[in-house]
Amino acid sequence: MVPYSPDPGVGRVLAEYEAYDLDDPFEQEEEFLNSRFVANSCRGLANGYARSECERSRALVVGCNYPRNHRNSRLWGACADARAWATTLTKRLGVPETNVALLVDEADDGKPANAGSRTFPSQRNIHDHLLWLTNDVQPGDLLVFVFCGRGTLLLDDVGLDPETGDDTGDGSDDDCEVVEEALLCGDFDNTDWMNGYSKRMVTATSLARYWEGLPNGASLTLVIDAENGASMLPVARRLDSARLPLGVNLNDEPTPMLEPMVFGSVRSRSTVAQALQMEASRPEAQDPRIGRRDSGGAWPKRRWLRGQLLWDALAGGDEAPAPLETEVQAFAFTASGPGGAAFEVDIGRGRRQNGPSARRGLLTHCLLHALEELNFQGTYYALWWCSLRLLRKLGVTGQHFQLLFADGADPTCREAFEVIGAAEARAYARRSELQQQALEDGQCTNRAWTSQRCCSSVIDERC
Repeated sequence: MVPYSPDPGVGRVLAEYEAYDLDDPFEQEEEFLNSRFVANSCRGLANGYARSECERSRALVVGCNYPRNHRNSRLWGACADARAWATTLTKRLGVPETNVALLVDEADDGKPANAGSRTFPSQRNIHDHLLWLTNDVQPGDLLVFVFCGRGTLLLDDVGLDPETGDDTGDGSDDDCEVVEEALLCGDFDNTDWMNGYSKRMVTATSLARYWEGLPNGASLTLVIDAENGASMLPVARRLDSARLPLGVNLNDEPTPMLEPMVFGSVRSRSTVAQALQMEASRPEAQDPRIGRRDSGGAWPKRRWLRGQLLWDALAGGDEAPAPLETEVQAFAFTASGPGGAAFEVDIGRGRRQNGPSARRGLLTHCLLHALEELNFQGTYYALWWCSLRLLRKLGVTGQHFQLLFADGADPTCREAFEVIGAAEARAYARRSELQQQALEDGQCTNRAWTSQRCCSSVIDERC
C-alpha cells in the first residue's frame, strides 16, 4: 500500500463546447450541462466520485512539522497529511477552494515556512481562522477542522511531573480533577503571555468556545491526527476500536455494534499519573520507520497564577464553555483515545527507503484510503470501519482509532463530510425560530425544547 496521493486532475469539467461539434446552440448548452452533471455526480467511473461544490461548506486544515523546533519535536509527515486533506476536500468532497484555509509550517521542498505569513500555523493564525470557520454559521452549513501535529497535556495545572507522574505539590491534589488536552501550534516554543503558559497551544476548552455557538442543524467534523486530542470535540459518546471483539471480521460489511461504545473522552489526574509512571518504565521504541505524534517533551507550564484576576479577565476567565446544541451534527475522528498512542509511519513497504520524510500519519493515511475505497461515499461509521480494516492490514499495533459523535447525531446514518439537505436545514432553522419565540413568550423551557428532535411536529404540551 502506497501513501495516499490524490490525483490533482480529478474533477476537471470539460470546457464549454470542448468535446462537441453541434450546430444548435441549445443542444450545445444541453450537452455541456449534461457533461457537468456526469463529471460532478458520477458514481463508479474510473476516476471515482466527486461531489459538486457546495458553498455551504468550509474547512480549516492545519499541519505542523515543527521544523524550527528542538529535534525531539520534529515531525515529518504532518504537512503532507494536511495538503492531502485539503486536496481531497476540494477535489472530491465538494468544498470550494476559496472556502478552504490551509496552514502549514513547512514548504513542499522541506524548507521552513515564513513564520510571519498568514498561512503559518501560529497560535494567533489558528484562532483567527477558527473565528472565520465559525462565523455566521447557519443550519445546513458544514464545517471541517483538521489538525495534523502534536498534542500535549496541561500537567502543570494538576501538579504532575511529566517525567515520572509524581505529585509536584504545585497544583491540585484532587485525583478526580480532569487533565486538559491541547494541540501544539507551529510557534509552541514561544510563551503564551495572554493565557499565562510557557507554550503556545490550542486547548480543548478554547476549541469548545468556538463550537458552543453553532446552531442546531449545522454539521461539524473534526479530524485530529495527534495524540492527546480525544477531547477536542466536547461530546460524551465515543467508539473505541480497542474494544472491538477479537472475532469481528472487518472485511465484512460495516455492522453496528455496542461493544466499542464508550462514554467520556477525558482523563482524571490519577489516571494520567498512573499512565506517566508506566511510560517512564517502558523502553523507548527504536524503529526508524515509526515516529510518535505525542507531546515531544513539550509540557506547558503556568507563567502566572490562576488567582490573578486581571490576567483571568484578559484571557476570558475560567468559565466553562456552553455545551454543544443538541442537534448539531458533530463528529470527530481521532488518532487515539485518552492515553493512547498516535504514530506516523513510512508506509512504502518493499520500496527504496526515503528516510523519515516518507512518514505519514496513520489516521490520515487510513481515512483517505478508506474514502477512496468507499468511492468517497458512505456513513461516518462505514468510514471508521473501513479505516480500521486498512490499519489492520498495515500490521501496526498499539494505535486505536476513535469516532466521537454528539447525542443528536447518528454515525450509522449520516453521510461523512456531506452537508445536510436543504429541506432538513430549513426544518432546523424553522424549529430554532419557534424555540426562540416560545422562550421569549415564556411558553416553554429550554430543557423541554432540547429533549425533542427536529422531527417533532408539535411542541410538547407538558413544557
